[in-house]
Amino acid sequence: MSKKKKLKLRDRLAIDRTSMANHRTLLAYIRTAILFMATGLSLFKLFPESRSFGIIASVSLLIAAGFLVLGTVLFFYNRKRIDNTYGIDYSQYD
Repeated sequence: MSKKKKLKLRDRLAIDRTSMANHRTLLAYIRTAILFMATGLSLFKLFPESRSFGIIASVSLLIAAGFLVLGTVLFFYNRKRIDNTYGIDYSQYD
């Protein structure tokens, strides 16, 4: 029943900026996860006998996994919101 309205150039560019911001946010989550992963692995390698550093390293690795999962979930959630709001067809990019 409802026809898709043809967007003006400024609107299309605003949608593209929003989509790119979503991608940048995902990359920031990945970068943070890599930082925590590197910290955890370094602590395991530098202090293999220390129980307290082992616990800190384990927590760091869990935080890294959490950031990866959270960033991915938020990326797809926001992508779906952008798609539903503006009617973007992502098949054109595949």
